[in-house]
Amino acid sequence: ARAYSQWQDRRERSGRPFRNEYVDLEDLFGGAFGGQAYASARGADVLAVAELDLAQVVNGTEVSIQLPGTATTTRVRIPAGAETGSTIRLKGRGGPGLGKGPSGDLVIETRVRPHPLVRRQGLNLTIRVPVTLAEAYNGASIEVPTFSGKVKVTIPAGSQNGTKLRLRGKGISRQKKRGDFFVELELRLPEAGDKEFAEALRKVESSQKQNVRQGLVL
Repeated sequence: ARAYSQWQDRRERSGRPFRNEYVDLEDLFGGAFGGQAYASARGADVLAVAELDLAQVVNGTEVSIQLPGTATTTRVRIPAGAETGSTIRLKGRGGPGLGKGPSGDLVIETRVRPHPLVRRQGLNLTIRVPVTLAEAYNGASIEVPTFSGKVKVTIPAGSQNGTKLRLRGKGISRQKKRGDFFVELELRLPEAGDKEFAEALRKVESSQKQNVRQGLVL
């Protein structure tokens, strides 16, 4: 700035106009534009998307990510507990910097596909499990699938449709926390038209003395 001011003063004293005149900026600023000084800038961040199944989210997983606009792939560890919209930032694995500037970051956004059988609520998971009328009324021991293998679940006698049974620590892990896995009972009756089952229900109905809709008012 000082060199430019001195040059401008000399031009004004000489009375020569500035219009249509070529100015050699390299001479004016001592070669600053001649390659002796280089601009440096941080590289751009690169955004990539990782599509995950719920099973991968439960305990964490490792996936291959293809960098956008390139044929390059990189292996990335996704920690347990990821949600749709969660981001992971990997320092220095993005776009190259300019000059001596550092590289940008690789930012990975996770998207979790819905599971056909299991619902997610935070770190907790719920699965609806069909049970027969006899299992619900008399109680039973059944096998239920979880993401860590099958487990035995005891159905208490007299369970109602929608009863939830808790399996502690079988949900999603995140850092030092672990959610639970809930088994929601879904009473499953035989298809209509089973005469023997219908007759058995009529006998049961005749022996039931409780009014199941007692107190149902608005």
